[in-house]
Parts: sequence; structure tokens; C-alpha cells
Amino acid sequence: MKTLLPIFTILFVALTALAQEAPAPMLLIYDASGSMWQKLGDETKKVLAAEALSSTVANFSADQPVALMAYGHREKDNCDDVEWLLGLDNTSKEEVIKSVRSLNPTGKTPLARSARMALDQLREQQSCDGDLCQTIAEAQLAGIDFKLHIVGFGIKEETAALRCAADAGGGQYFDASDVDKLAAALQEATRTT
Repeated sequence: MKTLLPIFTILFVALTALAQEAPAPMLLIYDASGSMWQKLGDETKKVLAAEALSSTVANFSADQPVALMAYGHREKDNCDDVEWLLGLDNTSKEEVIKSVRSLNPTGKTPLARSARMALDQLREQQSCDGDLCQTIAEAQLAGIDFKLHIVGFGIKEETAALRCAADAGGGQYFDASDVDKLAAALQEATRTT
């Protein structure tokens, strides 16, 4: 079975197993780290990302299960601050939207840890985040059949590691410098075939 793993960095990670009949669960891993307080134009990334995600999720089919995990929202310096908020059996889009809007960005950005948790391969690490590209490559080598897309929202620093991870996952890297590009990238990355 082919699995689609769009990763929306500085926003969330989504894991979707493509099923033959009913929609397979989609796992959104939302970035609620301190960087979400940065402004793009007149608004914070927190507000813009919540709006874009809300409109995307609202357009999912009624029977689409959507799980939610978030990181960086409880403790400032905790590299293990990754929490399951809604399980894989959740079909309430309203609960996803409500949960995302209630998050208070606080802490770090453990992308690799979140991806490992999403792939049920979380291992203890010495560093806060680890190597996202290596995490994705290891998942491919372990035989997990998936495709990875990464959307960088308002990222100003070097994106080589994110591009590497998208490439390792057989997907694309999207650069979303504003909310319109974010919404378009979310639509593209979550579109099922």
C-alpha cells in the first residue's frame, strides 16, 4: 500500500495512507513552536497557518479521518514536547480546527522526532531534533512505502535539509512565503489521487 507523507514544516506534518475504498487516516503534525509568533506582513505565522489549515481541513470529505499531533506548545526547552491531540479515528474537522486555534506556540521544533513518531519509529536521540533527511531515508530503507511533501512557511534560512528530506521521500518541496502560497501548497500536498 502506498502511503503519502506530506510534511509541512513550520506548520505541520501529515501522514496519509492511501486506501482503495474508504479514506485512510491523515495525521497532521502541527508546528506550535515559538517561531510561529514571527510576523509575515501584519499577522503572525500562528494566525496565518491556523487559517490556512482550517480552510484546508474544512474541505476534506465528511468521512475523512484526521488525527492531530502538535509539538512545541507546552514547554519552552523540552525537545520531547510532541503530543497526540486527536486520534486516527477522529472525523470531526471542527475538533481539528478548534485544537489548532487553541495551541500556544512556546518551545522548540523537533521535526525529526515528530516524523519518527508519525512513522512509529521514534528512538531516543541526543539532540533536540536529529536529522530529518536521515529519518526519511531510514523509513524508506525500512520498507515503509510513502511519499513526502514539505511546505516551508515563511522560512528565511537555508532550506537544503528540507529539500533533502522531500527528495528522500520522493516528493516535492514547496516554498510558501505568504498565506496564499501556503493555502495553495496545502491543497496540492493533501490532494489524493
